[in-house]
Amino acid sequence: LGLLFFFPLLRRRSAFSHTHFNTTQPEAADAYPLLVLFSAIMKADGHVMRTELVYVSDALKKLYPPQAIPALIDELRNILHQNPSIEEACEQILAQYSLQSRISILYMLVGLAKVDGVVDPQERYLLYQIAARLYINSTYVDAFLRGNASYSYSSSYGSNGRGYTPPSSTQSQIDPYQILGIAPNVS
Repeated sequence: LGLLFFFPLLRRRSAFSHTHFNTTQPEAADAYPLLVLFSAIMKADGHVMRTELVYVSDALKKLYPPQAIPALIDELRNILHQNPSIEEACEQILAQYSLQSRISILYMLVGLAKVDGVVDPQERYLLYQIAARLYINSTYVDAFLRGNASYSYSSSYGSNGRGYTPPSSTQSQIDPYQILGIAPNVS
């Protein structure tokens, strides 16, 4: 588990059968729509925090080769000064990624919204909008907002060097049914 525990599921949807297209790391050229969504969440509450930039940087380091990161961060900075279409970004992501990967992206966006300690109503609204445009049930947003508490983000790197604190023994005892907001007897 880690900051992006779903990302081993990230796989590009492609009509091509060549193994290059079935990697777990997306192409750096495909990052633009993801950067647009990062930017939208970062700006939703009216200010961009350093902790948000660190979170995005850490996420990109887990997804892309090290040599691509500086260019991606520069591109993110450019996008932060623009207002690109969230709808178009979601359409591109919808066309490129499987449902599992889109859920992973939503998980990352919720983590970004939570990184400053408070999920602003505008961030929450935007998360629901993005989920709807990615054809993801809104209960995922709710579950991630409630259940992501097992990792607390630190603005400075902890001793583990990853910017998050692993769950304590009491945090790992959280009832998964409660996190998901469902009864234990559902199918």
